[in-house]
Amino acid sequence: MCIRDSGWDHMLKSYYRTTRFMYQPVTFTYNRFTIPNVGVRLKGMSSLNLDISEHKPPTTFKLGGINLPVPYFLWSQMKKPLKIHFTKYSGREFLGHRSVGLSNNLLDPSYLRERICFMLLKESGLLYCQTSSVNLTVDGRHLGVFTMVENVDKSYIRKHFGSAKGDLYKANYKTFLEWKGDDSKLYIEDKEGRSHQRGMLDPKLNESGDHGAVIQFINFINNASDEEFREQIGERFGAEDFIKSVALNNVTGNIDDYVCWGNNYFLYKKAKKDRWIWIPWDFSTSFCIETNFNIRDPLDNHRAKMWPNRRPLFQRLFAIPEYKDAYYRFMREFIAESFHPGILIPKIEQMWNDIRDSARNDVSSLQEYPEFLESVKSEPPFKKLRKMIGVPDGLIIQSLPYFVRERYR
Repeated sequence: MCIRDSGWDHMLKSYYRTTRFMYQPVTFTYNRFTIPNVGVRLKGMSSLNLDISEHKPPTTFKLGGINLPVPYFLWSQMKKPLKIHFTKYSGREFLGHRSVGLSNNLLDPSYLRERICFMLLKESGLLYCQTSSVNLTVDGRHLGVFTMVENVDKSYIRKHFGSAKGDLYKANYKTFLEWKGDDSKLYIEDKEGRSHQRGMLDPKLNESGDHGAVIQFINFINNASDEEFREQIGERFGAEDFIKSVALNNVTGNIDDYVCWGNNYFLYKKAKKDRWIWIPWDFSTSFCIETNFNIRDPLDNHRAKMWPNRRPLFQRLFAIPEYKDAYYRFMREFIAESFHPGILIPKIEQMWNDIRDSARNDVSSLQEYPEFLESVKSEPPFKKLRKMIGVPDGLIIQSLPYFVRERYR
């Protein structure tokens, strides 16, 4: 990418002063294709704001109403998570995509966690996003290996559902779909406010501006009688695919989802239809990159009971025998097939080998090359990442093959 003038610094400073994402025009080159007037902005939350340096932060910024220190590495390193918006200025898609995300793999020394999980979703017949590992250069400076992920937007919806019409919402942190009342302002993010409003749905597609349908759905999952819920949930929601995605998150050790943090999912409803569809998103903390997940947690621990807040959608579905049975049936099939160490580990090793040279040359990496090597080759004791805000001892990272073998066992 080539960014005009001081666009990169302006984009960074704008976010850390206002917590709003601002686009900059760039010239974008991908292999042999060059496209002028493409929009780029920062993206993410933890991957954008966590401090993994040992330097003292020079100032503070507000996130979620809380004053947080601006990590030194945000200014000293350029490897930031980005959104590339091909249609922002020209309206032209690129290779069938309106936009893609570039993950900086902040917590993932293997660079592979998201790619593996989306591959597993695809193999399981669930909605997934296309991914790839890419080398990124900005203004002649090589920033290293990023994970490119297809965004869930109009192009994605058209590809999977035949039409881009309907309602699409992305869940912000702690959006558990609890009932708060009839006012849409209690559920829908204010586009004029800051980004990532906690507990809110961010409307991505909603041409009419009427959010009544999603509020009715939230009302139903919270307030319908047990009999009404049991009889109607299959017609009003893709419940079995949702149950399967929860099971997959459980097996792969991903707690940054609806059941745990109320996070990283989309809800979509076709125009003139009453059925909502669950679209999983963001697996950057999978394969046990969280302090709250134990690799030996039993698979019958569906994690909703671990947390004080209600998760009405999952808890009510899990109370229905046919969906509880579907959860365990899928889990058994998934473990015996896609997640079996003899099947999955060779795929992981092949993906790892494919990017090994690029990882070696990733001088802007947020991890060291030895960490990349250990991400597939090491056994316990586990690798610790450097210190970061809120986790003074660092996060424990396990090698991918070790996690698969131990979780399978």
